Amino acid sequence: MEMTPDFDLRSIDWAMIYVSTSEPTLLGDEYKGIPREMVRYMDVKKCLRTLTEVYMENINNVLYSKIERGDFQWQNDVVQKFLPRDAEKISHLCRTTIQIAMQHTNRSAAFIAFVYCFTHPVPISPYIQVTSFHLQGMHEVDLDATKGNVFKYNDETQKYHVFNQPIEDTSLKEERMEVSLSGEIRKKVGKFGWS
Repeated sequence: MEMTPDFDLRSIDWAMIYVSTSEPTLLGDEYKGIPREMVRYMDVKKCLRTLTEVYMENINNVLYSKIERGDFQWQNDVVQKFLPRDAEKISHLCRTTIQIAMQHTNRSAAFIAFVYCFTHPVPISPYIQVTSFHLQGMHEVDLDATKGNVFKYNDETQKYHVFNQPIEDTSLKEERMEVSLSGEIRKKVGKFGWS
């Protein structure tokens, strides 16, 4: 057997095995035990869950200090392939949202960790008017965590979820944060109001 320049396999008697290299298969939930280092090869669900998990494990000793230094490109370039063409606008929205959230004394680590996934690439235009956007495959990301199928807040457990799986946090309970179009973030107060 020999490999052709197109990565196909050819036997001595010229029988060919064609290998498609144009569309790589992304690893999803059906693949178990995938190391985190393979995040580049994960589908959108597994990628976002893995990155959020990594950020939560490093929230105090790495992520918060990177955010405070304005570093919004830590291991999250892999998400860009799932974003629409206006990824720079989404990045700006997410960076602004995180900077505002960081000013709260009882900030939500899970919220910040998830939103950080979308802070790459470097924004070009500072103008954005949305709090939700769509990823490849029509997955809607809503930073208010009230609609869409990616990021939700469960009032009963008081935890954020990524694709229906809770984000594990070291704090006791997470307060849901709401992002307004003016860039202001409000935290839920009790059952009925917002601060």
